[in-house]
Amino acid sequence: MKLRIALGIGLLALLVAGLTAYGGFAQPSFSGRIVEPGALRLAAVPLAEGDIGGTYVCTPHGLWPARRYDLEGAVFVHITRFTRVLDGRGRFLTFPTGVDTLRAGQRVQLWTTETTLNSDPPQVYAVKIVIAADPPDEAAAEPCHWTSE
Repeated sequence: MKLRIALGIGLLALLVAGLTAYGGFAQPSFSGRIVEPGALRLAAVPLAEGDIGGTYVCTPHGLWPARRYDLEGAVFVHITRFTRVLDGRGRFLTFPTGVDTLRAGQRVQLWTTETTLNSDPPQVYAVKIVIAADPPDEAAAEPCHWTSE
């Protein structure tokens, strides 16, 4: 009986450790590609109080963070001092890195607060950003197909 309990606790600990190493229990809010504001012909969004940076991210169709939208487009991501930036390029485990490692063309996964600012372009606040891949070797991919209406 004691052996079964010990094995059950051991398997539960392995499951928790595996999920934590894989990225935790929470799924990303959305993923996309970092783009330069000039490529989108959009003005720079002023940083809010407490922001240490910000970037535009192109989201593929259907991966929009706000459920009431189903657009392919650009989202301005506010990066605060509480935002965790992690490097996961080609690795099973992610490692902490700085905001200065974010570059145009990189594929990223973002975890955000549930607040989406209804603006032109829409804005979100990042809780965690994971760099998934470097930009492709060829020229930058086409900009977002997003247009303001």
